[in-house]
Amino acid sequence: ELHDASDLLRAVPLLIRHKMETVMEDVLADMTRRLLYVMDRQWEMVDYSMALHRPMGGGSNSGLGKSGDKAKKEAELFRRHGAKYTAAEADLKNVLSVGFHKFAEKRAAEAHDKSLEDVRSLLWYITWDMGR
Repeated sequence: ELHDASDLLRAVPLLIRHKMETVMEDVLADMTRRLLYVMDRQWEMVDYSMALHRPMGGGSNSGLGKSGDKAKKEAELFRRHGAKYTAAEADLKNVLSVGFHKFAEKRAAEAHDKSLEDVRSLLWYITWDMGR
């Protein structure tokens, strides 16, 4: 059997493009998982910082960034409403945590989609150039 060499040469770039798309999709998925892991670890730093700074006040004047009248007012509020203040802090942390994680997932998905689009565009251009 005889084969047309030009058809074979056109098929090779298409096969290469398909294989590279498959490989790059796996690489990008792995990079997205790593990005989410790093961003999740950053939440631990935010949580630790909030514990140091006590956004809703605290039982003493020793909170970082608190001085003078503000520290005295917050200490007085905490003495009067202690348990409610602590519950409000927990609620605030939960709301911020949910918001932060949704933000991280959205940004990681957007980065993944944009990168995949760039890879596909590049591979399409290479395939078109090789197939001429």
